[in-house]
Amino acid sequence: MKKTLSILLLSFTVVAFSQQQYQSLLWKITGNGLEKPSYLYGTMHVSKKVAFRLDDVFYKALNESECIALESDPTTWPGFNYEMMLSQMAAYNNYNNDFYTNLFKLTHPEEMTIRGSVRMDNNAVNAYLYRKSSASDNFEEETYLDMFIFQAGKKNNKAIYALEDLEESRYLTTKAAYNANKKELDPWVQKLYAKENAYLIQENLYRDRNLDLLDSIGSGVNTEFYRENMLYIRNENMVVSLEKLMPTKSVFAGVGAAHLPGEQGMINMLRQRGYKVQSLTSEQTDYSKTEKIKLDSLFVDPILKQQQSPDGFMSLKTYDTLREFSYAGQKYYLDPDMTNGAYLTINRISRFTYLPNEKEHITLKEIDHLLYEDIPGDIIKKEELTQPYPGISIVNKTKKGEFQKYHIYQTPLEIIVMKFAGRSDFVLKHEAEIFNSIALKEPSNTTQLFVSPNKKFQVDFPEYYVSSNMHNYGKKLLEGYRDDAYYFVEEAVLNDISYIEEDSFEAKYFHHALYKNYKLTEAKGGFKAGDYKTYESQAIVDSTANKSLHLKTIVKDGSYYLLGYVGKNEADKTSFFKSF
Repeated sequence: MKKTLSILLLSFTVVAFSQQQYQSLLWKITGNGLEKPSYLYGTMHVSKKVAFRLDDVFYKALNESECIALESDPTTWPGFNYEMMLSQMAAYNNYNNDFYTNLFKLTHPEEMTIRGSVRMDNNAVNAYLYRKSSASDNFEEETYLDMFIFQAGKKNNKAIYALEDLEESRYLTTKAAYNANKKELDPWVQKLYAKENAYLIQENLYRDRNLDLLDSIGSGVNTEFYRENMLYIRNENMVVSLEKLMPTKSVFAGVGAAHLPGEQGMINMLRQRGYKVQSLTSEQTDYSKTEKIKLDSLFVDPILKQQQSPDGFMSLKTYDTLREFSYAGQKYYLDPDMTNGAYLTINRISRFTYLPNEKEHITLKEIDHLLYEDIPGDIIKKEELTQPYPGISIVNKTKKGEFQKYHIYQTPLEIIVMKFAGRSDFVLKHEAEIFNSIALKEPSNTTQLFVSPNKKFQVDFPEYYVSSNMHNYGKKLLEGYRDDAYYFVEEAVLNDISYIEEDSFEAKYFHHALYKNYKLTEAKGGFKAGDYKTYESQAIVDSTANKSLHLKTIVKDGSYYLLGYVGKNEADKTSFFKSF
C-alpha cells in the first residue's frame, strides 16, 4: 500500500513534494527570546488507535511542559453548547401539526421511555468524553487524543488554556462548511483516490507523520473558501494565543494536524515571527507504553459543589451547574467529569398519574422487575430506598470492568433516574460524596405565590411542585401536588402569530381536544368574564372517588395558558383558577 502511494505521489505531485517540509506530528518551539521550549502537536480528534501511536518524545515533551493549550478548553463546552442544544430541541416542538390536539397534550410515559432512561448512554456523553463507536470499541482507546492530552495535564495539576475563542471558532467552522469541497477534485487527487480508499490514505499519512501529503490533499479537495475559514484564520488566532503564553511558561499545544503544515500553517507562521520550529521524532519504546498506562490509571479527586435543579426540587453535589433539557414530559441533566472521564446523568420523567390512562401506570415495582435486563453488566449490589421517597439503589459492573451506581426514585409526580458512571473503580471511590448529598423536596400541604421567571404570569400554587423548561424558550409545564389533589399550568408561545386569536373558539376548543385525548366527556363548561377571553370546563375522572378534571384556558399576551386541577375540593379549584 505504501509503495503504491509513493508511485502515485511521484507521478502526480513531483513538484509539490520535491521538498518534504512537514514530516512529524511533534514540533519544538524555541528562540525569539523564549527561556524555555514549547511544543506543538498535531492531533486527530478521534479515539482510534492510529491516533495513539505516541513516541517517547511525545510523553517527554508532555511531562516537561508547564501547561496545556488546546483549540478550546473542554470544561467550557457544556455551558457553551447549552443554548445551541436547546434551540435544536425546541425545533422538535412543531405544534402546527394537529395544533389543537398536541399543544397541551400531556403524554403518559411508555415502558420503553423509562427503561431507556435506565439504559441510556447519552450521545452527548460520548461526544464530550469518548468519541467511541460501539462497533469498533476493541480497536479504540478510552478517549480521543485531544481529551487524553487535556486529562494528562489536569491529572498532573497543569493549567489548561484555550487557543481560540469558542464562539468565533464555531462561526468560522460553520461558515466553512457552506462551501467545503471543490466541484471537481484536482486530477492527481482523483487518481490517488481511484487507487486507494480515501479513509485509508488519511490513516496512513497520519501514521507516517506525513503532513505534507495531508496539506496537499486538503488543497486538492477543499475550496480556498473552506481553507481560509477552517484553517488560515484560525491558525493565525491560535499562533497569536501561543505567543502570549510562551514567554512565561513552557506550553504543550495540541491542535488538529491540518493546522500545522503549509504556507499559512501554524509552523510557518511561527517561523515567520522569528521562532525556531524543529521536528521531533523518536522510537516508541517501553517508556511510552508505561507512561500511557500510568496516565490511564491515574485519577484525581473530583471537585464537587452542591447544586440545585432550576425548579429547586432537588439538590446534590455535582461537577457543574445542572443545565436542564426538557422535552415531552422529560427533563434531562448531563454533568461530565472531563478530567477523569466520568459522568453523572439525571432523568426526571413526569408520571401524569392524575390523568386517565388506558394502560396501568408504571411503578417502581415494574422498573425493579426489569432491572436485570436494563442495567449494564452485572448487578453487584441492590438496596431498597425508603427516604425521602421509595426507591432503588444499584451498583453494577459492566463487561469492561467499569463500576456504575444508580438511584431510582418514585415521587408523587415523577420517576427520577440518577446514574454515576466512570472508568475502572472510580465510581466506587467517589459515589458516596454525590449520593449522600441528594436532597429532594418533600410533600407539603401549603400553597405559595408562584411567579414565572420572566414574570409573564403568577398563580397561587402548591408549595410542592416541579417545573419544566421555565427558564428557556418553548413550552413550559408546572405541576403541583397538595391534599391528594393535582395542579398543573401549561404555557405555550408560538412564533406564528396567525395562530394567536384571542377569541372564544381558541379558548374552548383546547378543552374538547384534551378531553378527546383522554376519552373523557365534558360535563359542563362556559366562558368567564375578564380582561382576556377564558373558558372553564370540567369532566369526571373518577365517579367513585368523586374526582374531576377542571380546566381553564386563557389566551393572552401572545401565549396560550392551560390550568388544570384534578381533585374534589371545589373551593381549592376556584381559588387556584382565580389567582391566575
